[in-house]
Amino acid sequence: MKGMNSGFYNAAVQMAMGSVQDMEIHTENLANSTMPGYKRLEASHPAFADVLDAEVGSVEDPAGSISINHNQGALRSTGRSLDFAIEGDGFFVVSDGSRDYLTRNGHFRISSDGAIVNSLGMAVQTTAGDFRIPHGVDAAQLEIDDGFNLRAGGKVIGTLKIEAVADPSALDQAGTTLFMNNGAERADIECKVLNGYLEQSNTTVFEEMVGMMTTMRNYEACQKMLQTVDDAEEKMMSKLV
Repeated sequence: MKGMNSGFYNAAVQMAMGSVQDMEIHTENLANSTMPGYKRLEASHPAFADVLDAEVGSVEDPAGSISINHNQGALRSTGRSLDFAIEGDGFFVVSDGSRDYLTRNGHFRISSDGAIVNSLGMAVQTTAGDFRIPHGVDAAQLEIDDGFNLRAGGKVIGTLKIEAVADPSALDQAGTTLFMNNGAERADIECKVLNGYLEQSNTTVFEEMVGMMTTMRNYEACQKMLQTVDDAEEKMMSKLV
């Protein structure tokens, strides 16, 4: 404890911890800036004065909170038949065999057994189960219509399963671009799925770099505040000796 300065000292520590958290978030966002369907992490922290008030319990969470920005990223044409992008609200459904997950990352491939999977090997879901390319069908001819029907060679080979929720923030993050619905309210599906496109990350590299510089300055300011308290405490103790 820092005697009469304990509130100021503890508030500065909390703010410094918040800066460390912010730096971790900016780093994570930058690392996934080229990941299709990645959703930007965001942190919010109370003002310094509110953290001081938290000493007497007026702020429930002085450490702040982390949220996910579910805004749509830009759509980029790839020309690849197994790339899909959702324009509007909604998620692709993939399965690891035990449960379903939701994702906006539509970069898919064909597995060795003919299933269409994501980068983790999870099977992309149709309304009838795992999405598989029938024998003799050329995946390069794959197309999708407004009803999410998958067509190849003029024939419908499945209907892509799309799910939407009323509040995406109610989903639980299960991976870099994976989410679990553990009770979030479903919503009507009002979106379009594009074939040969990918949704890019909604992270902006420039904004993350600026955020990192701002965070570093905030951290340095907190360190100076802590040093000021230490110096004042040391002077006070020297006068008492």
